[in-house]
Amino acid sequence: MSYIIQNRDHREGIEQAWHGLTTVVPSINLRSCWLTKWDVERVPLWVNRFGAPMSDKKLSGYEMLQCTDNGHLVGKPIGPSYGVITNAQFIDMIESAIGGTAHKIVSVGSLRNRGRIFVTIKLDQDTLTRVAKRSFADYLTAGSSHDQSCELFWVNSSTCTVCDNTFSMNLARVKQSVDMDEQDEDTGNVRLRHSKHAVSRLPSIAAVIDKAVGVRAEFYATLNALSKAPCNERQAERVFAGFEASKEAEGLAQITRTRVRDLTFLFSHGRGNEGKTILDVFQAGTDYYTHSHTQSMDMQRQWESSEYGIGAKRKQALYDTLKDPAKRDACAARGAKLMEANTEFE
Repeated sequence: MSYIIQNRDHREGIEQAWHGLTTVVPSINLRSCWLTKWDVERVPLWVNRFGAPMSDKKLSGYEMLQCTDNGHLVGKPIGPSYGVITNAQFIDMIESAIGGTAHKIVSVGSLRNRGRIFVTIKLDQDTLTRVAKRSFADYLTAGSSHDQSCELFWVNSSTCTVCDNTFSMNLARVKQSVDMDEQDEDTGNVRLRHSKHAVSRLPSIAAVIDKAVGVRAEFYATLNALSKAPCNERQAERVFAGFEASKEAEGLAQITRTRVRDLTFLFSHGRGNEGKTILDVFQAGTDYYTHSHTQSMDMQRQWESSEYGIGAKRKQALYDTLKDPAKRDACAARGAKLMEANTEFE
């Protein structure tokens, strides 16, 4: 079950998710949401020695996290250096950040039998950004864990967290952009380990939100520019050829020709594409590197490639190439030259 919403978990949202396990509500209030119904606390760790005269012995220095509502133990033993970030502290951090901003809380929940917790906030409330005929939503997701499976993080993305897969996707994105215990200056994304002084180091998320809005605005401005740059199928094919071929290539190998053919097809016939602009080139690449790049029936492998592997790197590289007209033209010129070459091997 890729969603990993288990017996002790719950997910609230303003829309039903793909797994059908959402409790749909018209609005979500942080002070009455699922994460306020329980919390975690440290309890001593005892070792039971079967058959020994002293059957129970306290394991000095180690504790477990226990749920306050039902006594459920979460995760594995924690040492004195581990910094617990409780649900209450997690919510306080979020509430202090979003006060006075245009926002809407769209998803709250726990995963892995309360091992992971999350809140997803939609920026600008119900506003959708439209570029050409495409619509985009902006989200900030705050995530953390009680089972030591991840650090505390904030990430600005277009993915709403509704399950363990989407949680992991957003976690992978923030790991790509920022080192542990740092805030990325370009994206505003944050990672913070559960150290002894973690609570005193919780980030100022108000600054993260300001940065996120700015980053997304810049991204949409670039997409809008791409939507106004004309491109026909022949030009798209040349861009793909120049982009897909290795740096040392003197021609296009058969496998490269196949990738170029598939990408060119998506340029004209991919979902939402019309085969008329550079934005269609970008969307074709995004579609291909998300769904088809590994040429594998293994969906987990394809997802890993798309979100934090080769596929993710290829999407970013294509975006960087297309947004710069000089790089884009150079890529197309190289592609045209390679397509005219007679050699079959790179």
